[in-house]
Amino acid sequence: MSSVRFIHTADWQVGKPYRNVSEPNKRYRLQTARLNSVKRITEIAKEYKVDFVAVCGDLFDSSTVPIDIVMEVLEIIGSLEICFYVIPGNHDHGGAAGIWRRADVQRELKSRAPLLKLLNIKQPVNIGKAVILPCPLLRRQELEDPCKWISRLDWNELPKKLPKIVMAHGSITKFVNASNELTDIDNLIEREFVNTITLDNINMDHVDYVALGDWHNLKKINEHIWYCGTPEQDKFNITLDDKRSQILMVECINGKKPNIDIIDTGELKWHEYKIHMTCGDDIDCLELFIKNQIGSRVSNDLLKLEIDGNLSLEEFKRFDTLIKSLHQQLIYFKIKGSCRQKPNSKELISLTNRREDPLISSIAKRLKEEHEIISKVDDTANRNEETLKVLETALCELYRITHEIDQQEYNH
Repeated sequence: MSSVRFIHTADWQVGKPYRNVSEPNKRYRLQTARLNSVKRITEIAKEYKVDFVAVCGDLFDSSTVPIDIVMEVLEIIGSLEICFYVIPGNHDHGGAAGIWRRADVQRELKSRAPLLKLLNIKQPVNIGKAVILPCPLLRRQELEDPCKWISRLDWNELPKKLPKIVMAHGSITKFVNASNELTDIDNLIEREFVNTITLDNINMDHVDYVALGDWHNLKKINEHIWYCGTPEQDKFNITLDDKRSQILMVECINGKKPNIDIIDTGELKWHEYKIHMTCGDDIDCLELFIKNQIGSRVSNDLLKLEIDGNLSLEEFKRFDTLIKSLHQQLIYFKIKGSCRQKPNSKELISLTNRREDPLISSIAKRLKEEHEIISKVDDTANRNEETLKVLETALCELYRITHEIDQQEYNH
């Protein structure tokens, strides 16, 4: 029996612009991480002595990726004496307007990476140790299943002893969750009805492995069909079962179950944390999470923080200082929800008992009384939350002003 070992990877999307990141240096850091992931793939390919690397679509992010970035990728690939078999995906489709048709790309491809083989025709390719059945996308949105041509194959015309490997880019209608039960894709994410792969068109009695791209999360359909995900994570997880930032090491033997090894390749670290803020202890918990998960690293982590609740004015100052520091330290920082400032009893007393400032004390007492009246309304539907927020904001601002006055008097 003939065996073949190869890397299954996809969705590099090199040249992604990251327009939602406002700072140029942080955008550059994210873009560089994608180039570095290509270097890691070549290092792994060399270490494991693979027969080839299968890139299942979306090597580049678009047809307009600058030629200097294309040249960097091709230079990395060309440094390795191993074939890279590449099919076009929806981002780098193989049609007339696609990146692979550009004259500058074709010129650099020939000179820098002659062992990168673009499989842009739907026909079997005998590579010696295996037969690849490529299913390229010839336009960004294909209405016909890119694998449909396989259903018309005469299998007797192919070498019987060689493993048959399908390479395709698109979405299927079912995925496998952590419990290995098939789950409707609609329960995970809304998809368009384009670039859809129908597994019935692939005769698994003759095919040993189906290497899929397009889904940016590791997904096992069955023992012979996998989505490898993207080698560098590009979004926060949707479910707890999500696994990103990896490639698959695949060993195929004709007629046997393939051996699959998952190899982590991510450089950047993505974190998510949810916390209800009520006191300084909760800030301690957040700081401990930052210390354990991120530490002192700079420009290497992305964080989605989900918060609610409220803090006293002094606690909020401490929280706000931490948030500002994280914005500087992290590549990307997203906050969902908000934490309200609400004076505690000690802070209210310091406002309402200012004998040296009777006017401020009077205003503070009135704001406090109105806040207490509205807060006591049992029916939450009739409770005026907006008025509560206004009153809390007014008390916070009053506290800030008095704190500045006290500080100035202390300095003098």
